[in-house]
Amino acid sequence: MMNSEWSSIVGVSGQADRWAFALAAYNGGTGGMQRDRSLCAGTAGCNPALWFEHVEKHSWRSRVTTPEYGRSFFEINRHYVRSIVTERRYRGQYVEAWS
Repeated sequence: MMNSEWSSIVGVSGQADRWAFALAAYNGGTGGMQRDRSLCAGTAGCNPALWFEHVEKHSWRSRVTTPEYGRSFFEINRHYVRSIVTERRYRGQYVEAWS
């Protein structure tokens, strides 16, 4: 599934951004990631080709904390991306994939 997400990511700034977009799509759906990019594109100063500090700050996902998860769906999706990009990529299965 991740290969499919990776292959669908086009028009991004670089490999780190491509990984971030692919991870966001894997976790929250390709359509959701595409809507987030569209929302960014319509926002002054936001570059839809960049994940970090751009698309990652804009989303159609709810920012209301859900009792079941203790976080909002926005926070869950963004934490997933940051967690892998900044921590997990240096462990196990991610090391080989990231190379």
